[in-house]
Amino acid sequence: ALAISIDTAHALQDISDERILKHYEALVHRCANRALSSLQCIIEEESQADAIAKSKDDAIHAVLHAGELITFGMNSTNSCTIRRNVPLALSSALLPRFFPHGNWITFTASLVPGLISALRKDADENNEIFNKLLFNITSIFGETVNIAPSTVFFAEGTPDINEMINEVDTNGNYLRSNDAKISILEDTLMSSLNR
Repeated sequence: ALAISIDTAHALQDISDERILKHYEALVHRCANRALSSLQCIIEEESQADAIAKSKDDAIHAVLHAGELITFGMNSTNSCTIRRNVPLALSSALLPRFFPHGNWITFTASLVPGLISALRKDADENNEIFNKLLFNITSIFGETVNIAPSTVFFAEGTPDINEMINEVDTNGNYLRSNDAKISILEDTLMSSLNR
C-alpha cells in the first residue's frame, strides 16, 4: 500500500485537472496514513491486543485504499490519464519469471526503498503531496526506508536489468498503457536489487 501511495503521489505531478487531483490526493492520504500507522505499530513491537487489532485494521484499510489508487495508464472517460503504477508495471511484467520466490505483495513491498530513491530524483519540487508523504515516511523509517527484504531475495539468480526493462516495455505496449519514464523503472529495479 505504501508503494502504491508514494507512486501515485509522484504521478499526480503530471495531472492538471483539479477535481481529479483532489480525489486522488484524499485517497493517497488515507492509504498512506493507514499503511504508516500499521507499520509503525509493528516497528514499535506493540503486543497489546488493542494495538494489534488497530494495526490489522489499518493494514486492511491501507490495502483497500491502495486498490482504489491502482492505475493502469489507459485513457479514461474524462480524458485524463494517470500513468500505470510502477509496482503494477514491474510486477505484471516480471512476476513470476524473474522473481519466482515472492508474490505480488512481497515484491511490491521490496520495491519501496528503490521506488522512493527513483521517484525522489524525478519529483517536481512543487509536488506537495509527494514531498509531504516522503517526509512522513522518512521521519518514521529514516532515509533508507528498509521495511522489507531486498528484491534480490525473490529473484532466481541475477536478473539482467536490460532484459527486465524490455519485458516491462513489451508488457506496456501490449496493454497499451502509459508507463513511467524508463529511467524511473530502471532506477527502481537497480536500487531495489542492490540494497
